[in-house]
Amino acid sequence: SPIAMHPIESMTALTSSNGKARVLVTSDGGKRWSYSGSGYRGGRLRDVVSISSEKMIFNLTDHGAWWTTDGGKSFEPIKHPRRGGRSIGGGAISGDTLVLTIGSWRTKQLLVSHDRGQSWFATKLRGKLRFVKAHNTDEQVFYAGLFRSDDKGRSWTKLKHGVAAVNPADNDKLYALENV
Repeated sequence: SPIAMHPIESMTALTSSNGKARVLVTSDGGKRWSYSGSGYRGGRLRDVVSISSEKMIFNLTDHGAWWTTDGGKSFEPIKHPRRGGRSIGGGAISGDTLVLTIGSWRTKQLLVSHDRGQSWFATKLRGKLRFVKAHNTDEQVFYAGLFRSDDKGRSWTKLKHGVAAVNPADNDKLYALENV
């Protein structure tokens, strides 16, 4: 599972454990892990979106997206439409814009909210869509697999290669994987 590092406390991190079916926290750099929080009890973690030291979104393969606003002490599900399932492929937030991919294990649909998940609109984009990232310095820009949005998810342009990672130091440097 991915590990969500605390943005300020370098020895603290959260992760999810499928074997233990819960969120685990460490405050000693990973030497010891213990149960964290209430509400969300675990599942396969796709990614973690860190908003601040207290606010994060956990995107789960089978159970949708979950908020924590208290650093992982408690969790609440984000109310989002189901699109052929509750499996989240990825998610990102910038300002009030939240972008999620949701659906079955194989096919996901891109959903966008401009009010932090209070209301949603479904785009026509479907596919594997397992990667979603918001640009660090330009809140207009989002990446979702083979697509890029320059207007907070209102419209999407198809890229030549699907984005697999974004350079955290320079969000204009993208990385793609291609089978040759």
